[in-house]
Amino acid sequence: MHGAVRRAHEGSPATMVHMGVYSGVHHFLSAALAAGTPDSENAAKKMHERRVNNIYNKDVVIREDGHALMRCT
Repeated sequence: MHGAVRRAHEGSPATMVHMGVYSGVHHFLSAALAAGTPDSENAAKKMHERRVNNIYNKDVVIREDGHALMRCT
């Protein structure tokens, strides 16, 4: 990140967008690890088998169309 931009964001709390990106990447990487391969097709299959669990959601299923319906509280 460019120095001025980085300094402007230092110490800032994470946003909902950051949490969403982190959750998606974490879910993909854990699925790829469980599948034993970084291949996107196999990892995607494993993602559909596993539930999404993060700070905001518990046991959310990824639908066949690829969407996950998150619970808003």
